[in-house]
Amino acid sequence: MAEVTVNDESSLNTQLIQPQKKTFKQRYEEFKNSNIKSLLNSVRWSNFMASTVTFIFLIFNFINKIFSLDVSGAIISGFCVIFTGILSLYELHMKRLNRTIRRNFGFLFTYIGRAIFVFFIATILLSLWNLITIIMAIVFFVLAFNNIIVIVFHPAFSTKEIKLYDDPTMIYSSGDNEIKSYMVKNPELAQKVLLGAAKLSSQFTVCLK
Repeated sequence: MAEVTVNDESSLNTQLIQPQKKTFKQRYEEFKNSNIKSLLNSVRWSNFMASTVTFIFLIFNFINKIFSLDVSGAIISGFCVIFTGILSLYELHMKRLNRTIRRNFGFLFTYIGRAIFVFFIATILLSLWNLITIIMAIVFFVLAFNNIIVIVFHPAFSTKEIKLYDDPTMIYSSGDNEIKSYMVKNPELAQKVLLGAAKLSSQFTVCLK
């Protein structure tokens, strides 16, 4: 009996030490009670990071398709470069660029329009059909799902406090200010960026000569 008691005590201690996993209901309650502005800000920067990284990769992919004389692949890759570039600039929210984007891609300035556009990019990426673009497509599908979850299930949307056709950029801070504040907080990084830009411009000048 003593051994059984010891085992019971040790198992009880183990249960107390180990953190209990949250149930789906608990997670959903946390989601409902979460700050909508923080959630939307998270969605914004997730979209920005994914689209920027994908844009950079696709430029090289586009060049590779051209040199390999893959016409259809180059066309699809070119469209992906354009779409991811548009999303990246949109989420960055630069004042001057924003006017042009709003004029030509007004559908992005609604929550539902942005979510559909992210899903559309995912489907286009799939058509390139190689390992990296498939992984990127999956990332964009997850982002689209994340966008939809927030705008469908969060109380701020279900109670019509925020509507599906409202402008997401209304709560955005300016990308210009974001970059300035980041550079002020990280002067060493700013110096590295300036030095890198100077080197690139000098190399480009040499190539032109």
